[in-house]
Amino acid sequence: MSHSGRRADSGRLGFILALVAFLSVSIAVCGGLYRVYQGGALSAVLESNGRRALLLGTRTPTPTAEESPTVLPTITPREPSTIPSVPPASAMPSVSATPSKVPTPEATATLTPTVDPLAGSYSLEYSGCLSPGGSTFKGRVFDRQGNIIVGAHVFVTLDGWAYDVPAVSNDSGWYELYLTNGQNVEIVRLVIGGQEQTLATQGLGAVPVRPECYQEVNIRQH
Repeated sequence: MSHSGRRADSGRLGFILALVAFLSVSIAVCGGLYRVYQGGALSAVLESNGRRALLLGTRTPTPTAEESPTVLPTITPREPSTIPSVPPASAMPSVSATPSKVPTPEATATLTPTVDPLAGSYSLEYSGCLSPGGSTFKGRVFDRQGNIIVGAHVFVTLDGWAYDVPAVSNDSGWYELYLTNGQNVEIVRLVIGGQEQTLATQGLGAVPVRPECYQEVNIRQH
């Protein structure tokens, strides 16, 4: 074989080998891409690159302090208040009105003014001129039951003139006046408990003061 024929055969062999190598590399690359596509990595890479390009293309510049927008407060809507529903009149239970029992007021006793048991009319009882004693005018004051009355004021006149100092009955019921012999004594007033009492003096006039005995005139309630 000539030298030119060998060169031709060698060129064809190199072409075939290069073609086989190219096909092998192409098949390997296509197989690898197919595997990546099957695993979803290619779509993730493409999507990530797309987002990056989108962000880079639509990036909004950061506003300055003067251009910063005013942030309005977020208003949370309130839930409407629940208004209780009023049942219809027909659904409401009927309440029977029972008349309340009003207690009958008790009869109030009428207050009767208290009558002073010592109030009333008094009479004079002359017991005479008794011994021993003299130049004295005295006696006792009794109520209608015969009990002595303490603190009774007995007013007299001496010879017709009013004697301002009364004789007051003591714890034994005695009143007593020490006078001058020969004076005529007459009981004209009786005051018990600050109240003027009616005094009956009929039948007894003025009684003279005597030195040998004391004149006793008792006062008794009717």
